[in-house]
Amino acid sequence: MNWRVFLWLTPVFILTACTPRLRVDNSPMPKLNRSHHHFTKNLMGWPKNLKSLPEQPELIERIQENLSSPTLDEVERAIRRFQLQRRGSGPALDSAWPPFLEILETYLDQAPERLSLSPLIRARVAAEFELDAEKRRTEGCPPELDHLVRHLLARIDSRARAVRTVATTATRHRPGRGDEFGLMWPVGHGVITSGFGYRRDPIQHDKVRFHNGIDLAAPPHEPILAAARGTVTKAGWAGKAGRLVRIHHPDGTVTLYAHLAMIMVKPGQHVGAGDVIGLLGQSGRSTGPHLHFGVLQAGRHVDPLDVLRPVPMSFSDELTGIVFGYGQ
Repeated sequence: MNWRVFLWLTPVFILTACTPRLRVDNSPMPKLNRSHHHFTKNLMGWPKNLKSLPEQPELIERIQENLSSPTLDEVERAIRRFQLQRRGSGPALDSAWPPFLEILETYLDQAPERLSLSPLIRARVAAEFELDAEKRRTEGCPPELDHLVRHLLARIDSRARAVRTVATTATRHRPGRGDEFGLMWPVGHGVITSGFGYRRDPIQHDKVRFHNGIDLAAPPHEPILAAARGTVTKAGWAGKAGRLVRIHHPDGTVTLYAHLAMIMVKPGQHVGAGDVIGLLGQSGRSTGPHLHFGVLQAGRHVDPLDVLRPVPMSFSDELTGIVFGYGQ
């Protein structure tokens, strides 16, 4: 062999001898471990067993509270979304419950000073109404759902009492206002059967409409009282509202009293706070004896519960709604 050819082929032989042989690995691929870890994650996403920033526990607590606490608008949207979903049928009925229960439970974790009574009442009435609807279904209400909803109702009752206590204390210490702060309740005692805001229509159950006041159920012909002194600007029939009285008050507030059985005032008449203006009834579009009470400020409907004086409230498993007032 020519020595030049030998020198040219020598590197090829060396590289071939040193190159490892390729082998196909036919062993099965290891499976991913998808089991739950022994630790759980907190609201910030970190494992609870990790001691991150132990020197600043107050800061961590505030951050977690801000991240976990829904705003009032978010709670209102959740209630409305729940009512809209419950208009449907099939899986939509069941899928409406989890997000509604979750956001309410989270909202109730806050201190009473940060809670609002109005959404609590609306949420309670909506939950009771839909729980009753579940029990009327052919397959009945699942025991787990019944337990969860009743637990939520109990928490709402407890927090609502705490909110009323805070509101009463704040009212008592409001300088220069005393017991005159807020509107009088137009009914001495009764049951709040529907709150302010979006709700399922009590007659057309497949509709969700905005309710611009609160419904106060009481015995028929219960005296209806003026919430504050003012001038009667309407006293007569008002279509679906039935027999209605409208009163303009000196500060610009307007109060409405609908579904009356009898009107006992006339337009232009001046009334004082607590004067009897009519009797409770069910005239107009109504499902039973109650008073629809509305309040307008600057021409816009507001939640009456935000402007009424604090009164005792209680809760009962036998009644749908929230019992209010000093009577029995």
